[in-house]
Amino acid sequence: MRIRKRIAGLLVGLLAASGLLVAPAAHADTTAVLGNNTTGTATDSGDSNYINTSRFVTGANGGTVNSVSVYVGAVGATPNDQYQVAVYGDVAGKPGPLLGSSASGTLTAHAWNTLPVTATLAPNTPYWLAYNSNGVSAAVNNLNYSTGGQSGYSTGGAAFGTWPSSFGAVSTGSLNYSVYATYTPSGGGTGTPGSGPGNEGPILLVTNSANPYTTYYGEILKAEGLNYYKTADLSTVTAATLNSYDVVLLAENQLTAAQSTMFGTWVNGGGRLVAMRPDKQLAGLLGLTASTDTLADSYLKIDTTAAPGAGLTSDTMGFHGTADKYALNGATAVATLYSDTAVATTNPAVTLRTVGAGQAAAFTFDLAKSVVQTRQGNIAWGGQQRDNVDGIEASEMFFGTGGQLNWNNLDKAQIPIADEQQRLLANLITTMDAAKKPLPKFWYFPRDVKAVVVMTGDDHGIGGTTGRFDGYVAQSPTGCNVANWECVRASSYVYTDDPMTDAQAKAYSDQGFEIGTHVTTNCTPWGTPADLQNIYTTQIGAWKAKYPSLPNPDSTRTHCVEWDDWATQAKTKLANGIRLDTDYYYYPSSFVQDRPGYFNGTGLPMKYADSDGSTINEYQATTQLTDESGQSMPATVNTLLDNAYNTKGYYTVLTANIHTDYAASTASDQVIASAKAHGTPVVSGRQLLNWLDARNGSAFSGMAWNSNALSFSITGGANGLRAMVPLTSSVGTLTGIKQGATAVNYRIETIHGIAYAFFDGNVGSYTATYGMDTTPPTVTGSVPANGATGVAATAPVKASFSEPVQASTVNGANVTLKTTAGATAVPGTVALDAATNTVTFTPTAALSLSTGYTLSVANVKDLAGNTQAAAYTAAFTTAGAPPQTIGNNAVGTQLDDTDSNHLNGSKITTGAAAIALTSLNVHTGQASAAPNNQFQIAVYSDNAGSPDALLATSSAGTLNANAWSSAPITYTLAPNTTYWLVYNSNGTSSTVNNMHYSSGPAGSGVYSSASVPFGTFPAAFGTAVKDNLVYSLYGTY
Repeated sequence: MRIRKRIAGLLVGLLAASGLLVAPAAHADTTAVLGNNTTGTATDSGDSNYINTSRFVTGANGGTVNSVSVYVGAVGATPNDQYQVAVYGDVAGKPGPLLGSSASGTLTAHAWNTLPVTATLAPNTPYWLAYNSNGVSAAVNNLNYSTGGQSGYSTGGAAFGTWPSSFGAVSTGSLNYSVYATYTPSGGGTGTPGSGPGNEGPILLVTNSANPYTTYYGEILKAEGLNYYKTADLSTVTAATLNSYDVVLLAENQLTAAQSTMFGTWVNGGGRLVAMRPDKQLAGLLGLTASTDTLADSYLKIDTTAAPGAGLTSDTMGFHGTADKYALNGATAVATLYSDTAVATTNPAVTLRTVGAGQAAAFTFDLAKSVVQTRQGNIAWGGQQRDNVDGIEASEMFFGTGGQLNWNNLDKAQIPIADEQQRLLANLITTMDAAKKPLPKFWYFPRDVKAVVVMTGDDHGIGGTTGRFDGYVAQSPTGCNVANWECVRASSYVYTDDPMTDAQAKAYSDQGFEIGTHVTTNCTPWGTPADLQNIYTTQIGAWKAKYPSLPNPDSTRTHCVEWDDWATQAKTKLANGIRLDTDYYYYPSSFVQDRPGYFNGTGLPMKYADSDGSTINEYQATTQLTDESGQSMPATVNTLLDNAYNTKGYYTVLTANIHTDYAASTASDQVIASAKAHGTPVVSGRQLLNWLDARNGSAFSGMAWNSNALSFSITGGANGLRAMVPLTSSVGTLTGIKQGATAVNYRIETIHGIAYAFFDGNVGSYTATYGMDTTPPTVTGSVPANGATGVAATAPVKASFSEPVQASTVNGANVTLKTTAGATAVPGTVALDAATNTVTFTPTAALSLSTGYTLSVANVKDLAGNTQAAAYTAAFTTAGAPPQTIGNNAVGTQLDDTDSNHLNGSKITTGAAAIALTSLNVHTGQASAAPNNQFQIAVYSDNAGSPDALLATSSAGTLNANAWSSAPITYTLAPNTTYWLVYNSNGTSSTVNNMHYSSGPAGSGVYSSASVPFGTFPAAFGTAVKDNLVYSLYGTY
């Protein structure tokens, strides 16, 4: 965000001096990408005279292909360096008809190669991007690839220069070739805000053309995975229209008497109505008595004791806008209005009533308007300098001043209040329609993860981006798949005077990083919308001139996050092809007060709304984590990720701004370490945007319920998309899912009170079958596992069930822990996590060391009443006494630099007894790539407070990034004696292989005044420079 106004002014001066402040260039048409535009880590073989192809699926918009690009390895000599590309349609999951092909081009080795192609793409449709070449050996002209895709090649080969009109015989595989098409989306890529994916489904969203907020419910439905609805203006809705739908979501509308009667008749006949701040003519239908009183910008509390509120927060939550006060008159309160955080009214916030054969529900306020205003702030405060820090930020619209309360209550910041309230709507729709059909949905993120970290940084021309990106590569698992979000990736927003070259930027972009522009307004108001557009045009033009090999930025952050009104920034970014914004920023520290959470009530990226409520095709990815807001790390990120994965279920995308001005960053290391510990992917803004477009462009189509079977198709598709169907229906429990005739594997988890079966949401046709459940539950495994040894005495004891079970049967009588010898019962508590179908036995006290224990689980019943057929037992043995330590076994809060090929150490002093060391341990930050990730630790004697003679050296070890690393040693320390533990490594730069440390008394640490090559500890330490660093170094014995 900052290195403050000085740098912003410097940039303007540099641009002017370089002649780059020129007249605005015309903005190019928006283009989109279909395919894999990252460079695969592996190279294929034998691609010449074969058609090699990968399958990709368009999103909500089709369009016209402009070009196809491929990345290849080594290239044959002229003339055998030619290639062609093509686009094929899809037939039953295999390449079908030829849609377009290119002329020949000349390949460049180890680079992207692009040829013009013309083909027409439809929305939500799979296509195959194809490549062929005229190489003369299997070792040249081959595509790079990663795994995890759908691929094929022409069986028997295909002579170069000939593209069959129909692909023909194909051999299929799972490669994800580095091939992508650029295309111009139909309609400029903006889509129609509010239109339902597939434009069909059991849900009808009734809008009002005079109130654009009513269309925002489409964004809410998509965010919650209910991608099966049709939008219709109230003026077009008839009784016949209503009869085609299960559920009607009636956005805020004023009704005629005839329309009120129409909805009443439909509900009584079996319809399900959810009315938002309903016309009071509907009060009788809704089971309410109207009044003239209202309550604005206050609180509500959900009844979590039963559906649809089960599994949601039971705390009070703020809402925005006006709620009408009603009295219950036949309806049940799903949520109640509160006049303050703890003062309940007698008036409902959300209600539900059975009417005839149907059901009618009401939100007494406009949920869409509340969600938008919770997320975007108080429009009346827009453009005001309220926090007296820097320029005008979006956070000003949340900052209470002059006796005003903050717009959202930050004492409840850990609750994503906007998300929880729209989840209540999703639960309400699902439970209301359960008697008609079980409604499926899409999960929020790829591959069932419950949180995502979007790592970003601002680089103000200082040039730390390259070193930071190198660190992220080193922190990524070996052989990771970028497309599957397995690698640590990030976005860096850079000034155009950054020392990174175009070639470097392209190399990082090819590895899946995003390099974007850090637009600056010099931390001052920009003036008119035209002035802001001119700033973007000028600076993006300069950025493109500096980095011509890069694609247009997909995400960005403005310097000083200048945000002078409600939505001009969002609309300007969209006009410049930037569709993921990170300018909403949890800042300054006087506002944050070290309170982890969501200052704008959301952890979900959703689209902005304009001042009239109309949807802007620009995603808001709020920066909730920064390195300049006074947030304690890693406590802040740990808290938010814990809340995503624990029973609270606050699923989230956490955007972090960890400045990339310098390569090393303890905050970055802490965020990544926390993400890894939680199984959370770390991705770039571009990766998130691509996922959002693909997921939100996917849909459930052709949904039908026939007796006991739910049939539907999934269109669109996204890498890692997971679909969900309810575990239970009106006719029984799920018995199986098939895609076509093939059985589909699924797992079961309860999400906010509703049990779902999760399965891969591949494009295709599906049937979910339900029936009577006669299968008893089983225990699928336990932790510790049966036969485990060396178990920590404080380790949790858990068992997982094959399906949801009755909580009342998971009790101390049925779940026991006893000593294996003597069967002595261990006192403790039993708790069921219904979301994961896992029981935890927590002993009252730590278990005894070196002792055998047996876990027993018996007589547990599933939801259908089937009792566990056989008891499950698992025996394990606890470990003996843990090793003792000497030194600093705490992870320091700061990170050293230049530790490689230097001696750095801290002193230790023994007690009354001798110590026989068995290992030496160090905690470091980023690690260099192999083979430059080695370390050693030595023991030196002490002489007058400085290291003296070498006494022992550990074996060489391999560093674990952002973790403890251990190396064995055998040496006995004398009692009451001071020693020095000294570290060295073979890293290749000053930013890797460095130790964490804390500050201590003067003379706590030392380093060698001269460099010392790794692997050569001198017999005498030599000249030592003393400091106060207490390194994260310790020995075990």
